[in-house]
Amino acid sequence: MKPLLRLLIMGLISLLFGCSRSNAVEGGLYYTPGDNGGYHALKILKVDQGGVHIRGYSNYFPTVPSQIDEKSLYLAGTDYKPPETLGLGHLPLSRETFASWKP
Repeated sequence: MKPLLRLLIMGLISLLFGCSRSNAVEGGLYYTPGDNGGYHALKILKVDQGGVHIRGYSNYFPTVPSQIDEKSLYLAGTDYKPPETLGLGHLPLSRETFASWKP
């Protein structure tokens, strides 16, 4: 196989199947826009080849939070009240889905 063709194929494979990590930082706290406005907090539990594992908190922020106090975050159960959301202890996401949440 010609060297240039081999290089192009390897580059394409790396682009499609590369295992580079996203900008998500394990242990990092982020906020994401809510479906009905406002923002919700999430924490990155793990980043691996399969994607991003998060914990979704129930806290609601009407505007972009300037900082998030981890001690104030909580997970509401099925009795949550709007504008809270159901807490998610662990949710594995693909990198594409995580990025679409615009954290």
